[in-house]
Amino acid sequence: IITGISINGPVISQSTQPTYNSSFKILAFAAQVSSQNTISNVKFYYKLSSETNFNNKDMTGSSGNYTTSLTSVNSGITYHYYFSATDSSGTTYYGANGLSQTAPITNYLSYTTQ
Repeated sequence: IITGISINGPVISQSTQPTYNSSFKILAFAAQVSSQNTISNVKFYYKLSSETNFNNKDMTGSSGNYTTSLTSVNSGITYHYYFSATDSSGTTYYGANGLSQTAPITNYLSYTTQ
């Protein structure tokens, strides 16, 4: 029996819609990640709809639930975003809502603050 090999890489799902707090101008994101191996890193990729390149930041969490937030976010702004997860085998998948892929995705999610 061989153990420690990832047959299926991490699976990423958006656990809830982003949450916008207009009083504090904070936009919060959450993701659920599962894998046969230990998750070693989860990242959040985002950009304004007018931008070409994605920025990224580490997400925090454990037990498969990860969160992050953006600050100083004004209302009426559209963000495009997705997540990545790397497991202990070194396998990285990108995506959201279970649409994990092995390369950065082009079918990202969008959210407009209100």
